Amino acid sequence: MRKILLVTALLSFAAALWAAVPRAAALQVTAMQTSDSGAFPAFNQANELYSKGEYEKSAAAYESIASKNGVGTPLYFNLGNAYYKTQRYGKSVLNYERAARLSPRDPDVRFNLNFLRNVVKEPPEPFPEIMVTWLNSLISLNELTILCSALFFALMFGLMAALALKRSGIIVFNAACGLLLILFSGWLLVKLNMEVFTREAIVVSGPADVRNGPGTENSVGFNLPEGRKVTVLGAKDDWAAIGLKSEGLKGWIEKKYLEEI
Repeated sequence: MRKILLVTALLSFAAALWAAVPRAAALQVTAMQTSDSGAFPAFNQANELYSKGEYEKSAAAYESIASKNGVGTPLYFNLGNAYYKTQRYGKSVLNYERAARLSPRDPDVRFNLNFLRNVVKEPPEPFPEIMVTWLNSLISLNELTILCSALFFALMFGLMAALALKRSGIIVFNAACGLLLILFSGWLLVKLNMEVFTREAIVVSGPADVRNGPGTENSVGFNLPEGRKVTVLGAKDDWAAIGLKSEGLKGWIEKKYLEEI
């Protein structure tokens, strides 16, 4: 039993180290390697516009790249910066949020996102959700999926080896892999629920009225400033049902004010 716990602890430590290694550079290269050979020049031209202080033009250039050549952390990060310079805080928060999902450990992305959250007066999360958010900031969804897949194949290999060799060391290895697979699979399910199954959006223009029903004939319950994050609960025609986790409020808002992360 001690051997199993020791191996499990060592594998957990190795997995944590693997998750903590920054990979922003790899994501940057991957994002710009598209079928369009003009992706890199276009990205450089957008950066030049930004460095010259032509922020509106640089934002439009980054948006054009995103629509034609795919996305990546540097693109979202630069787009967030450009929108911040033009005081379009909703669009800025939106792109920092997207960058954070691709590279959750990137210090620049995290700093800018937290800074903008303070600017738009985003309420702090309850303590349990703060811990979940911190845990999910250690690794991206893609990385966690790869890690779970690697553990699954390691366990399958170990089971086949155990049938062929019947050695006690392999049994310990399989037990450790099985425990870690259960642990990280649970983490993966939580992350999938937060980033895929739960639809989140940013108020990209505002202040936006939140009404008690889907239509202008309904009374206004409260309003939201540009940059606030909401949970999308449903939709009807041109209206979206939204909720605010921190305040526990719900209502209906016109879709034109929102853009999903």
